[in-house]
Amino acid sequence: MNKRFLVIILILTYLFSATLPAQANDNFIKQPKNFSEELKQKISACKNNKEKELLKRTLKMHEITDAEVKESIRQYMANKPKPDITLEGDVDVYLGRDCNFYAASAGNHGGSGNYYANFNTSNNRNLVGCWSIGTSSSAWAWVGKSFRVNGTGSQVAFFSIEGYYGAFLQSADYGASTGGIDFKLYDYTADTWVDSAQVAFLYAPASGDANVYNVNYSKPNAFQATLQAGHEYLVLLQTEGYTHLTGTFDSYHETSGEYSDWYRIKVDF
Repeated sequence: MNKRFLVIILILTYLFSATLPAQANDNFIKQPKNFSEELKQKISACKNNKEKELLKRTLKMHEITDAEVKESIRQYMANKPKPDITLEGDVDVYLGRDCNFYAASAGNHGGSGNYYANFNTSNNRNLVGCWSIGTSSSAWAWVGKSFRVNGTGSQVAFFSIEGYYGAFLQSADYGASTGGIDFKLYDYTADTWVDSAQVAFLYAPASGDANVYNVNYSKPNAFQATLQAGHEYLVLLQTEGYTHLTGTFDSYHETSGEYSDWYRIKVDF
């Protein structure tokens, strides 16, 4: 009886301990929801002090980028015709009714240092590039769709996006090249970001390294958001790049496939 009891205890102990790594691993591999979260994870895990310092510098520049993007959205939304005036490209979303967006209605771009940036609403496309020689540079662009919500009250909606991104990143002499692509929702009426989902994190951290990206992506149910009747929103794809010391971030050339875009955004209730 005692031996049987001991065997049972040993089996239960083994089974319990065997589940712990899997549970811990499930928590560990959760994907960051945006570029900022990814950067913070990279900084926390980085063992190289010089590389960590460049990542911290990137995070500070990203905060400036996010503020500039938000201000550019405010300006666009404020200068649009009022909701009771028809605007070509603007749409209404009805609570409870699924819809698809295929064409962008707005975009903007900016940066600092040595950079080039633009956007193309005809192709729902972001074009960004920057380079550094002993300095730091940044570039950003976004392109998206504005919409009004009709109905009564509020309802949860699921946002999906499909598209493509291509980029070339290179660093040398202990420089760094970093970038990100985020899918985001902004509530203009409440003047706040609602949610976001990471499409890609682009990185070339080591001296002399180069990374090339050419990816068709699909992010089903990337995030969910509670849409409020009477509110105006902008759903967008945001691309940003950063270089430090000696680095190149190139996602600007349409003919060579170096850009990021979306070809469908879905809103499902």
